[in-house]
Amino acid sequence: NGKIYAIYSVGNPEAINGKDNLSIQISNTADENIKKVTLSYEYRGVTKQLTFDVPVNKTAGFTKTEITQNYKNYWQENGYVTTAYEGEVKVLAIPIWFTDSNEFISTDDTIKDSNNKTQREQIIEDLNTALFGENEDITFRSLRTYYLEESLGRLKISGKVTPWYESNTKSIDYGDKDSAITTLTVDAVKWYFDESGTSETRADYDANNDGKIDHIMVFYGSNYHCFRNGYAVASGWCRKVGDTTDSYISRSSFSWISALDMYGINGLSPNVYDQLNKNDLSTIHGIKAKTIIHEFAHAIGILDIYDTSMKNEPAGGFSMQSGKTGGHDPYNMMAMGWANPYVFDSSDTTLSNEITITINDFQSSGDIILLTPNWDSEKQIFDEYILLELFTATGLNQYDANDWKIPDLVGIRLWHINASVDSSTNRHYNTNNSLESNYDLVHFIRNDTGCEYRSFTALDRQDYLFDEGDSFDMETYKSQFYNADGKLDNGTSLGWSFEVTGITVDEYGNATATIKLVKTA
Repeated sequence: NGKIYAIYSVGNPEAINGKDNLSIQISNTADENIKKVTLSYEYRGVTKQLTFDVPVNKTAGFTKTEITQNYKNYWQENGYVTTAYEGEVKVLAIPIWFTDSNEFISTDDTIKDSNNKTQREQIIEDLNTALFGENEDITFRSLRTYYLEESLGRLKISGKVTPWYESNTKSIDYGDKDSAITTLTVDAVKWYFDESGTSETRADYDANNDGKIDHIMVFYGSNYHCFRNGYAVASGWCRKVGDTTDSYISRSSFSWISALDMYGINGLSPNVYDQLNKNDLSTIHGIKAKTIIHEFAHAIGILDIYDTSMKNEPAGGFSMQSGKTGGHDPYNMMAMGWANPYVFDSSDTTLSNEITITINDFQSSGDIILLTPNWDSEKQIFDEYILLELFTATGLNQYDANDWKIPDLVGIRLWHINASVDSSTNRHYNTNNSLESNYDLVHFIRNDTGCEYRSFTALDRQDYLFDEGDSFDMETYKSQFYNADGKLDNGTSLGWSFEVTGITVDEYGNATATIKLVKTA
């Protein structure tokens, strides 16, 4: 399945595809049917090399459709510049110390961790780990390793966490006031480059030379920054800085996240965990970068697929932008240009009425089946269709599957996509917010004919995948579509049904699924 593993002296084999310390060279041999492959992997000063011959397998079969109409085009047409999602990206992270931060973070220099760091020092170090660290130093992934793995090495994130920026305000002063938080961000960036004594310049954080800092992350030094309905709120979000006199900041993206979110103690009273008296927060709570990963996704153009009105769970809490779990859904992976689908158009008369195709698990291969009644080569993914992927508890999905106590989870995950674009505005008609649109942008189809379109079901994920022997047709599952009439939202028939005829899993958890597609009237 194209996966490369490193075996260490202790622990389980680790998939190392996409790691920046792995190099792969493919060269010709005297035999045109044989290629020589050389792998080199460097780990903590030790380099291992493996060279072997690989037969060239030339087969006639299905080919993936290259997606050229992706989010890069979509956002550019809307006049919205995203952080680059290929190549080098520089992140400037600034922690903010408020006048009331000592209510949340200890200033007692006698309280130190195992590395003789105070809490203030420890948080800086742990933020560096959460943003740019190695997998073995963090729970799940760091921001850097997550996107390096998911993009198959296309996106390489680096950067720096600055010292604390001292603000003469209270954290609670900011509430939900975006303008005040934006002003704070601008002031903090100005302080770092113009007043802190650093030798770095704004241009050092503009890897793609577009005249903007690639991304700014502001970590506020408190458990929460406002109250809603009497409850403390620790918001995390990504926004654009408005127009400012500093051209490197103007219209740049920035994230606003609690510095304590990585320990899982944001939004709670400091007394709950008695955190002021604990000398090693990362050892006690671990370090998780999931909120950081989720919010950075917005900077590169990925949309939330949970219902922000909190009335439904259209994506089942089953993706990084819905529940902060695992990898991203296949729609957003296509939209980023990180995956291409096998497209099956039921109106294509050159296709057989019955088709059998075998796909690899999505985590290792990016394989996706796209079923459509009429493929539009200009709209491409910005249309309505059905997606199939083979979900496995491997790669970016492994941590959460273990947490759910279903480490062997495998099956076909089915999605209904309605990414139609309004030609008058160049924007999606639909979102996953049920208050904004009747139709969902990305909808997880549960393998349960009793589920309705507006569903809050997000548990028992193993029961909602399609297993070997399961089948799907629009009439049987019509209750999970808005119109519940056996047709797509646009009123057309999908023209396809399918059956999962086989699923196999190897010793490393890599899987293949064989799907029989059948044209329907």
